Amino acid sequence: MKRSWWRTGPPVKHTQPVLKPTAGQLLRQGAMLLAVAALWGGILLVLLGATRSSNIAFVAEQGTPERKATVTAAIKTPTVAATGTSATAPATAAAAAGVTATRAAATATATLTAASTPTPGAAAVTLAPTGTVTTSVSFARDVLPIFTQICVKCHGGEKTQKSLVLKTYADVMQGSENGPVVEPGDAGSSLLVDMIVKGKMPKNGPKLLPGQIQVIVDWVTAGAPNN
Repeated sequence: MKRSWWRTGPPVKHTQPVLKPTAGQLLRQGAMLLAVAALWGGILLVLLGATRSSNIAFVAEQGTPERKATVTAAIKTPTVAATGTSATAPATAAAAAGVTATRAAATATATLTAASTPTPGAAAVTLAPTGTVTTSVSFARDVLPIFTQICVKCHGGEKTQKSLVLKTYADVMQGSENGPVVEPGDAGSSLLVDMIVKGKMPKNGPKLLPGQIQVIVDWVTAGAPNN
């Protein structure tokens, strides 16, 4: 075959120009766009009006009878003259009084709830008045076993925290490098009691049980005797 057989003619050139839109066509397109925008704007206004009416009706249904009367009157009479007498004034005052009473009751309830809720980490113990002997607690029988089981790991071993040793009665009463940790007859002023009640001691390991803390509190309140 000859190479000239596979050759094609020159490419076809399109010389017809693209027509520009006329002024009439542009006007018709602009009018159509304005009509569509007006239609959507009207639909949006209708939806917003319906939503506002439903919200007002919902608030009226959820409120007290006085509140319902106030909202209903506000819907029927949106404008009140500045110098005239409003017919809804009694209902408005009653609604305001009801809201104030409801808020006061809610505040009182919240206060009681907060007062009855224990602080996280604090044990529920009873601090008897200073010098009051509540129970017959023995240091050797009741208190020392608690110290030996839980506290001597940090206060009696090779490394003693804050120079506080809790192995014997004399060690407990000697206190730490910061001074005495037990105030006989006054558990509320005893640093040892304060630390274990707030859950700050022991730092490592399980905390003392409420019953164990109560034993130590009763022993200090009884005068911290060496019995």
